[in-house]
Amino acid sequence: MDTILDSANTYFLEDIKYQSFKLRIDLVEGFVGSEPVAIQLTKGFSLGGNYEIKPTDKSRHFSVLFEHPVAWQVVDESFCCYDESEKIDTTGFLRVMQNTEYYRYVKKKHGWFEDVIGPAKHYRLHSENETIDVISCYEPEIIKIKG
Repeated sequence: MDTILDSANTYFLEDIKYQSFKLRIDLVEGFVGSEPVAIQLTKGFSLGGNYEIKPTDKSRHFSVLFEHPVAWQVVDESFCCYDESEKIDTTGFLRVMQNTEYYRYVKKKHGWFEDVIGPAKHYRLHSENETIDVISCYEPEIIKIKG
């Protein structure tokens, strides 16, 4: 999905909240630092010349809102496995997915949503440290909060 989120290079998950049948995912824009830093890997061993990616006072903040989502999950992106059978319908930070195991699982275990609300889509958001999957019958709304 082409969205305003695509105007940045990266995001960090700032907050996620479910309240009154709405899922709110708050993202903050990240920037590459201007000074190199060393990353300490083990005692006595570090890698130098790296540039930290982090939010700054110039970072924009966005909320991605899903009305009455069926299901969602947040997974540390370090543990996500690439699945060649998945089809990505779009590019950018907010993607529409097809043929995913997660969607099949939700439909098998909680499939009444199709009878009650209607067909759903699998949306995926990527941040620096998390992969967020949302199954929703409604397209999300994206709001710029700050910046």
